Amino acid sequence: MINLFDCSSDKEHSAIREFAYKDSNVFILCYSVVDRSSLNNVRDKWIPEIRKFLGKKVKMILVGTQTDVRDSVCLDQDPPVSKAEGSNFAREVGADYFMECSFFSPNSFCDIFKHVALIGKKTKRKRSPVNLVRRLLGTN
Repeated sequence: MINLFDCSSDKEHSAIREFAYKDSNVFILCYSVVDRSSLNNVRDKWIPEIRKFLGKKVKMILVGTQTDVRDSVCLDQDPPVSKAEGSNFAREVGADYFMECSFFSPNSFCDIFKHVALIGKKTKRKRSPVNLVRRLLGTN
C-alpha cells in the first residue's frame, strides 16, 4: 500500500510531519529545476529533518520537477538546475533514485511510483501494534 503525505514546511506542522515520518519507508523529495531555492530546501531542511527521525539509511527518491520550463528561464533569474547537477546532488545526499519529470510527461509520474514501490518493497519495516498505539496516545 502506498500512502502519500504532502507536508508543509511550516513550523506549526512539525508534529504532523513527525507522525507521518515514523511509518514511512520511502520519501519522494521534489524540487523545481527553475527554482534553486527549492533544491537548497531539500538539502538544508528536508533531508536533515527526515534523517533526524529515521536515521541516515532512510530511502529517498529525488525528483526534479518542471523540466518543461527549464529552457524558458529569464536571464535575470538564477540559472535553472541542470539534470547533471540534480543527479550529482542525488549521489551526494545518498538518494536511492533520481529522476526529472514534467507535467507534460505523465509517464514520468508512473516511473516515480514504480520506484517507490520497488524500493519500499525491499525495505519493509516491522511495525509493532504496541508502538502504534503508544504513538496514537502520545506516550511514545
